[in-house]
Amino acid sequence: MILFAKLKAGAITFPYDYMTLQRDNPLTDFGDRIDVDNLFPATDEATTHGATLVPVQMPEQPIFNHFKREIRVDPNPTLSEGVWRGLWYLVDIPPGPMPEGYKPPFDFNVPGGPPDVI
Repeated sequence: MILFAKLKAGAITFPYDYMTLQRDNPLTDFGDRIDVDNLFPATDEATTHGATLVPVQMPEQPIFNHFKREIRVDPNPTLSEGVWRGLWYLVDIPPGPMPEGYKPPFDFNVPGGPPDVI
């Protein structure tokens, strides 16, 4: 999988996607096109400010439990042997609030603890 990063004056904006392109160019109508790598070279960022867009090679996404974790992109790609590489990382999803009026089937705080489970 390939994502993109914008390089400008030593600063890296990653990932650089269509939403970021629109935010950086609010007065530009890109029409129905969403191919960032082809649209970027004509932007003011590229033509006037010297920014460049580089491909960032991403590893295969890990397999994980989508109910307990979510995947994110590490915002700091690295350049190694002429190739930009990115990483994924997983974040635990905190448990949601209990529904109002919910009562557990037993009280863990009573002396003797919860009932035995068979």
